[in-house]
Amino acid sequence: MKRCMLLAMSLVGVLAWHFEKDLRGEETGIIESKIGDRQVKLMLTGSAVRTRSIFKIYAVDSYVELGHNVRTGEDMVALDCPKQLHLAMLRNVAGPDMAEAFTAILRSNHPEPAFEEEVKTVANILRGQTAHKGDEIWFTHIPKVGFQCRASGGMVHLVRNVDFSKAVWENYFGKHNVGDNVKRALLARLPKAD
Repeated sequence: MKRCMLLAMSLVGVLAWHFEKDLRGEETGIIESKIGDRQVKLMLTGSAVRTRSIFKIYAVDSYVELGHNVRTGEDMVALDCPKQLHLAMLRNVAGPDMAEAFTAILRSNHPEPAFEEEVKTVANILRGQTAHKGDEIWFTHIPKVGFQCRASGGMVHLVRNVDFSKAVWENYFGKHNVGDNVKRALLARLPKAD
């Protein structure tokens, strides 16, 4: 009986999350976002839930500017166009845990000393705060500028390095990533490669 109640509560939570997305007008998969100095229309490429063991950590949506021929994870990484990853926290995560996870996956694609200063900057930002259930975090690739991180509460950080920003996208779409199931789901709405 207890298991059934937990399952029902989980289902209600998932439905509420999808209903909330519909209320924000995202059922079409098209959103508008200010990236750099312009307003951009972005299309949803897919959605996933990041888990560790049996725990759901966050939901993530991937967006890329409309009009780009994107078909693969490699395309998502390589394009120097407006793109975003939207994370919605499903549980509390301590800053040191976020910093460690971010650094570990990035280093699996780019061993030291690559991006030494950039990794240190982002890891220090993450280490200094806790992400709470319900918090939202936006990772934004700003063309010809670099990587921007914006979190609930208005905190914004910019790392001016386009190649580093692409390396962050490799955390989700690269050879070594947060999980192949997450990568597949984040590409699920794209046209299939021939």
